[in-house]
Amino acid sequence: ELFLNNEIKTEDNYILISDYYFLDGKLSSNNKSLSKWYHPGVHYPEQNYAEFNYFKNFLKKKLEEEEIKFIIFVYPSLHKTANEKSFKIILNDCSSEVNSVHNNNIKLLNVEKCY
Repeated sequence: ELFLNNEIKTEDNYILISDYYFLDGKLSSNNKSLSKWYHPGVHYPEQNYAEFNYFKNFLKKKLEEEEIKFIIFVYPSLHKTANEKSFKIILNDCSSEVNSVHNNNIKLLNVEKCY
């Protein structure tokens, strides 16, 4: 059975990054988010911070432990595309963008190659 589009199966684990927290209750129970909130520079370091590499390694370890296949970004967002851009920078060596769905309101980042 497929979830959201042809890329995600209902059994796939994912991280949901959205301003709309009611979505988690409406979607499958496979959301393995690290935090309830994602604010660039507040809840994770940006590239120019000393802790950037520490967080990058921490994130990759969590992706592997939880067998995360996708990071899902839901729009519109208060932070516009900042979270998506930040996670693409953090995971630039192992992630790939998947087609967006629902008029670009949902974008997927495949992170399977990160572990």
